Amino acid sequence: SKTALEVCEGQQYDMDFETQKDVTISAYLEMIRLKTAVLVGHSLKIGAWIGNASDQEAQLLYDFGVLLGLAFQIQDDYLDAFGDPKDFGKQVGGDILENKKTILYHEVMKIGNTKEKEALFHWYDTIEKNNQKVIAVKNIFKSSGASIASQKLVLNSNKRVASKLRSLPSKSATPLSCAAGVAPRMSIKDRSVLPITRARTSAADRSISASRIYPKTAADPQRPSSWIAAASTPKRANS
Repeated sequence: SKTALEVCEGQQYDMDFETQKDVTISAYLEMIRLKTAVLVGHSLKIGAWIGNASDQEAQLLYDFGVLLGLAFQIQDDYLDAFGDPKDFGKQVGGDILENKKTILYHEVMKIGNTKEKEALFHWYDTIEKNNQKVIAVKNIFKSSGASIASQKLVLNSNKRVASKLRSLPSKSATPLSCAAGVAPRMSIKDRSVLPITRARTSAADRSISASRIYPKTAADPQRPSSWIAAASTPKRANS
């Protein structure tokens, strides 16, 4: 499928960027869109199809998912350097040791001074994998203001996510929360900015009959014809 190809393409970009010096922030954002965001978007779009949403509503959910995936990945970059290992669940500094050019790296390139940029180039030119490298690079992220700038970018991304979610028609709003993707890795202080939506669908709306599950319309050829439901015929109970 298109989404599977995009995810593989994004992963290859991620690996290629580790050894490339001239990686722009636009290339980075496209990489994380392909690697992470499109998968979130398509997962929500599939859920919309199953829930009998219109093609327009399904596309809105896809767009929402892409924005959510971007916000999640930017926050994940930040937490890789500054997160609590107990909460984060991964080795802190892993991206630094692998010379991955995350949002923090790009913020240094954008707002850091010459000395900070040269120091960062030096560490990213080495293949050393030790705590000294992690500490030195994190200090550059802090002194340059890159750590603060990346968190502002996350908060701005969350506002875009909230705006997209509010654009969904009321009848199609589900118990969906972008906090599910980002909040577990954010501080309590930052969670206050996350958009949360309450379920606005009635019990009748949620009670979709089996014959209406997995709809297919000519308007969206991406809906697989095989989805026309095995669920339409109730399974017989074992005798």
